[in-house]
Amino acid sequence: LFRRSIELDNVANLNYCAWLENRNWKMNRIAEYIGQPLKPLIASPRAMANPPAVSVRDPHAFVVLLTEGESFRARITCSQLGRYESSCHWLLFAPGQDEPVARGILKPNQTEDLNIPVNEKGIHNLIVNGGKNAVAVTLHNHHAALAGHRLHLLGETGPLYFYVPSGTKSFKVNLRTAGPNEKATMTIFDPDGKKAASGFTGKNPTYKADIKVNPQHAGRPWRMLIRRAPTGIVEDVDIQLDDILPAYWS
Repeated sequence: LFRRSIELDNVANLNYCAWLENRNWKMNRIAEYIGQPLKPLIASPRAMANPPAVSVRDPHAFVVLLTEGESFRARITCSQLGRYESSCHWLLFAPGQDEPVARGILKPNQTEDLNIPVNEKGIHNLIVNGGKNAVAVTLHNHHAALAGHRLHLLGETGPLYFYVPSGTKSFKVNLRTAGPNEKATMTIFDPDGKKAASGFTGKNPTYKADIKVNPQHAGRPWRMLIRRAPTGIVEDVDIQLDDILPAYWS
């Protein structure tokens, strides 16, 4: 709706968009995380030799925390699905800026490596939209995350980490797949690496994980994997993260 119409031109103010949606369409969307402020868990993480890409469909946002003098670095691939000829668009926004500091368009099956000098430190936003196709994004900066309570992923994923704040008693994560032959397994691991929940879609296109949090596991990162189900193929995968958790995945 309103948010979708402006996402390629600006960083959408989710709270303002939610207010407009409620006023005009009575959607009653809650868009604000009001828990503890977030900061990097590790000041200087080790560089990964081959950081994984995450493939998304529909508009998605990524956030990158850049230090002074640091360039924005990423690889973006426009992955063609079937016969769709949609181009993939990307835009990079600096803190507090209404206009993008860089933008680009990729044709299907085209890859672009970005190394963009920026003039100021702080949180930068990357907005991608593949139209009918998918966008595979690899972020090379240390402090970077995919943002959103709802993700529309394509296929299996590498590990996706999310943060469960201190004091959290329980949370929910929902998995949904689209077509009758499209199925997936979602597994969630606690910070000690133990399986906290696992399930797959089948005749029921939705799997709902309701997870109790031990006190020693709150205030720490958790891990999620999307893999094949016992039958079917993994294609379009929708993930809905509980609104009580911050909407950032790394």
